[in-house]
Amino acid sequence: MKKPVYLFAGPLGSGKTTLINHFLSFMAPEVALIENEFGDINIDQEILAPDEELIIELNNGCLCCSVRTDLIKGLRELLNRASEFNAVLIESTGMADPGPVKQAFLVDPVLRENFELKSVITIVDAVNFLKIYNADVEVDDEYRKTFISQIVFADMFYFSKQDKLGEGLNSSMEKIREILTELNSQAGIIERAPNKSEDILEYKSFMSDDIAPDLHAHSHSHSHSKVSSISISFSGVLLPSLLEMFLSTLFMRYRENLYRGKGILNFETQPKKVIFQSVYDSYDFDLGSSWPSTADLPIEKRENQFVFIGKDLNLELIEKGLKQCLKSSSEGPPY
Repeated sequence: MKKPVYLFAGPLGSGKTTLINHFLSFMAPEVALIENEFGDINIDQEILAPDEELIIELNNGCLCCSVRTDLIKGLRELLNRASEFNAVLIESTGMADPGPVKQAFLVDPVLRENFELKSVITIVDAVNFLKIYNADVEVDDEYRKTFISQIVFADMFYFSKQDKLGEGLNSSMEKIREILTELNSQAGIIERAPNKSEDILEYKSFMSDDIAPDLHAHSHSHSHSKVSSISISFSGVLLPSLLEMFLSTLFMRYRENLYRGKGILNFETQPKKVIFQSVYDSYDFDLGSSWPSTADLPIEKRENQFVFIGKDLNLELIEKGLKQCLKSSSEGPPY
């Protein structure tokens, strides 16, 4: 059975260590902890207190590029002690982009075989969120890009520091929720610290389970600035070969501007739902639960559902390309 992995992301000082410590108070030593510090000295290790032998430190990095290689190496080493833990928690630095981490679980065969990235939990600092988003405080372009990525790649949002907002609580939280929904309408929201690990660790994200995304019957787009979230839904039978050709073209067109994709697909000759997910130009298909019987839901009526998040995405062109991957399409290959 694959070991579940939970990545905690969020800006500097947002409260990641506090939340993880809350989990460790009733989970340790049943979890392995991977810490990512931007610097030579790891202060958080003095604050967190699981079994020290199950802590892996990644210093001087941001869980991307070369440091991502260290993460893969560390997770592989943990497999030698798989009987000693039930789950893995990863605490990323506030300067870390979750995208490359999610990508690692798609492209590395050992990680794909033995671990499952169940959720990216992004901590939303209620006090400073709007200041950073609206550029009321001075941050460089790279930091703000990472800030947006932590929203885009989240499967769940957890609000911190609400008690410090005072009289402005309701109006601030309303604005924050609006921004989160515009950038990533698929992520769940947790308002308060959970009382038990299952409150988050059993959260069902269709990123890893075949629970359908909350889509309207028609295609639609949410956007703020250049980042947009588009949802596409249509029935019919998809041909895997055509879909893979279209996805290759799609990733080439948008390159690094297509952050993530996910979906539930109806493939020809496949009695089970096909779970699709992508991070940048890496993608994967997996099998979910069985579709209802043909008597209840004819194969041509099964719904294909897609969500893509990225910059300057063209809903009309992407939808047209996907529909050209249908078995009944008469428009030819989607490229």
